Amino acid sequence: MEGNLNTSQIKRVAVKCEDRSENFKYQTSDKNFQRQFAHIYSERLLTLRPKLEKAVKEVFDLPIYKLKDLQTNKRCVIIGTLFKSMQLRPTILKEISEENDIPPQPMDCYIDESDELYLEDEVQRIILVGNIKASDYVTGVTTAIVGLEKEEDHGKFYVEEVFELPLPEQRAKPSLSDDMWIAFVSGLDLDGANDDLVSLQLLVDYLTGILGCDEDQAKISKITRCIFAGNCLNAATVDKNSVQKAKYLSKKSTSGSLEAMRELDHFLSQIVSNMNVTLLPGKNDPANYALPQQQFHKCMFPSAGKNTNFHLTTNPCSLNIHGFDVLGHSGTPLHNISEYSSLKSDTSLLFKTLKWRHLAPTAPDTLACYPLFNRDPFIVETTPHIFFSGNHDRLQHKIFEENGKEVLLLGLPRFSVTKTFALVNLKTYEVCPVTIDTCIEESS
Repeated sequence: MEGNLNTSQIKRVAVKCEDRSENFKYQTSDKNFQRQFAHIYSERLLTLRPKLEKAVKEVFDLPIYKLKDLQTNKRCVIIGTLFKSMQLRPTILKEISEENDIPPQPMDCYIDESDELYLEDEVQRIILVGNIKASDYVTGVTTAIVGLEKEEDHGKFYVEEVFELPLPEQRAKPSLSDDMWIAFVSGLDLDGANDDLVSLQLLVDYLTGILGCDEDQAKISKITRCIFAGNCLNAATVDKNSVQKAKYLSKKSTSGSLEAMRELDHFLSQIVSNMNVTLLPGKNDPANYALPQQQFHKCMFPSAGKNTNFHLTTNPCSLNIHGFDVLGHSGTPLHNISEYSSLKSDTSLLFKTLKWRHLAPTAPDTLACYPLFNRDPFIVETTPHIFFSGNHDRLQHKIFEENGKEVLLLGLPRFSVTKTFALVNLKTYEVCPVTIDTCIEESS
């Protein structure tokens, strides 16, 4: 790096951070799997219906009907939750075939031309035809549909337009006089055996200010916090057969994630000695599988956990950093949506989930979640200033504006693959990728 090195110390900027993820935390009573998942869909419709009705009335001079009250050949608006019938959707029969060593056909996406969309409310459902593509939607999206049911084609609703809600209210963006950065890292994918320790140590050295000239260190000192957005451990550390094994066969075995967790604890302990760190779990991490994932247990981090700069949170999570609302998750909801639709897991899909007012619409249909009662924690009530998703193939970012609301959408790359993480300037919403390059060119 070019520049002058200085032995004087630079003090890191300190700001207040409030964890507002209480809605994603559950009590013991929430883990009751004897409940039906229908309660979640009912709560989703109950919460979003009034918002949709209000927004529809501001745009259309049309009656709003429940499905049981539909009148044929009369143009109207219906409100409900989408259900997609899919021929290629995985079934229990495919799981049985796997157990019998009959490999099912591997697929990255389960959409097919024969897929059909239905809209259902509290009482019944109706098939949607016309100006709507089934591949653009997934089961679980609550929306309003403009169209009519024809008398000669009873039981089908001819769609003219799919109505989308505007972005929800947003708190005023704080005004900053100087730069203030947040570091976002995702997908370390540690396995305790084949990790790129050089890249990891260079990442530590960068964040803690050991690397760089005076100019670099002045910038690093303004990084107020580092957020690790899931999948710190590799999928190879997950023992999928552990539940099926007898206790006497596994009591002397060592968990595949043990060495990886030790390595992660050592890695994080170096960073938290110098700056604040927020860690949320991901699909491959040792946390509960169903969303919302609860925070790591602190006992997993005997070294890093001793430091007050170390903060554990849920997945998804909601933070308020110096007045900026930061909302995000490890990326699993977006990846799941892209498996069951033509929508790509990128910033445009992040924005679409905001418009749908829901972080994980495919839960509980194709994405595991708890059968919560009287609440749906994934409903988006306010527009964040920064909305992030982890574990993508590359860094993606875009600023979306609507009716005076501005949100930075951030798709974070897997560090294990790209060796890249992102710095976000809260003052300007500038996104700066930082790549750790350990390649040494051979001299000719």
